[in-house]
Order: sequence, then structure tokens, then C-alpha cells
Amino acid sequence: MGCWICVPTCGKCKPASIRAGLCPECGSPYLFETNLLIEGLSGTCESCGAEITQAAMPKPEQCHFVGEICAVPCGKAKTTSDLGLQKCGYLTPVK
Repeated sequence: MGCWICVPTCGKCKPASIRAGLCPECGSPYLFETNLLIEGLSGTCESCGAEITQAAMPKPEQCHFVGEICAVPCGKAKTTSDLGLQKCGYLTPVK
């Protein structure tokens, strides 16, 4: 069964458009737009001013659905298709 509403932090069927996490220094929550991270924008914690870019950046991983390394993997990266390797419109090459 598919989703009725896309939740931007989910990341199951396509990469999450918003990354949520906790500041590694003070533990305050943050939201960061994934496309800004990919473009190289750095971010700081609003509470303590610590650099959170590395904490917010998704880790590249081997996508088993496409057979390539993806810079912003989604839930499909951990699955394989019965039809072999597939194309993905969300594949982000590692820079």
C-alpha cells in the first residue's frame, strides 16, 4: 500500500527532502533541507552556533536498486528488484 501524503522527512520511496536530527554539541533539534546540503551550504545550530553540516549530511551508500553509489540514498537503496537493476530518477551522484 502506498502513502497518501508524502512526509518530507520519511525517505522510504525517495530521498528525504528535509533532514531532521539533534545538534552533536547541545542536543537541540534541527531541520535542514537536503538540497541545500548537496549544494554545499553549511549550517549552524540555532541554539549554540555549532557546525551541524556534517551531522545533517546523508551518508553515501551503495544502492542495490540501481547498482551505483548514491549521495542521498532512500529506502530503495536497501532493496533489490526481481527484474534486476532499475533506473532511478532520484539517484544523486557522489561529488
